[in-house]
Amino acid sequence: MAAFFWCVAGWTALALSMDRHYGDAFTPLGNASRWRYSSVRWLAQTVQRPAVLRATGWALLVLSLCSAATAPGAAQMSMRVVHWAVCLSISALAVSALFTWQPRCAGAAAALAVAAALCTTALGG
Repeated sequence: MAAFFWCVAGWTALALSMDRHYGDAFTPLGNASRWRYSSVRWLAQTVQRPAVLRATGWALLVLSLCSAATAPGAAQMSMRVVHWAVCLSISALAVSALFTWQPRCAGAAAALAVAAALCTTALGG
């Protein structure tokens, strides 16, 4: 289960590394067209926000693979990788739906996914 939550956090970080999704998630309603010219955008590019979010997203997806591969249980490694692939696909669908219908909830969803993954990992799941 932790692999699923790490995948959700990873896909969300990768989506937020794109200017369009970042703008949808964090700009006030009606200001999306002005986002490209605001000083906040200039500051965000200065600190290399897209590169950091992209690297974080890929790191979280690799962490999800490690979490699935080391999950407790009697399943063979091949079945654990299949489980990870299913988690990867379902979480990508969930994040796509999130950015389609509720992009403003993306930051909270990523934070909640990380918290759930940490709790699930701590509890041994």
